[in-house]
Amino acid sequence: MAKSHFTSSVLDTGFHPSLIASDDYMSPHTLSLFREFLILWKKSVLAESQQHLEGIREDVNQVSSDLSDQASYEEN
Repeated sequence: MAKSHFTSSVLDTGFHPSLIASDDYMSPHTLSLFREFLILWKKSVLAESQQHLEGIREDVNQVSSDLSDQASYEEN
């Protein structure tokens, strides 16, 4: 098995992260910004996938039943 690159920590040995039940993980402002970031990322991923699907549809429409025509298309 390969040795992990994460065997040592750059943190002080006395540091022990914890979250008290009453503490918020993110402030309302940070949470709002993070949500906005995720929404924009989702839109970007959906737009890219839509472009990819359109490209596949164009390729499918270009496929010919004539093998020599199809070979010429695939060369380009």
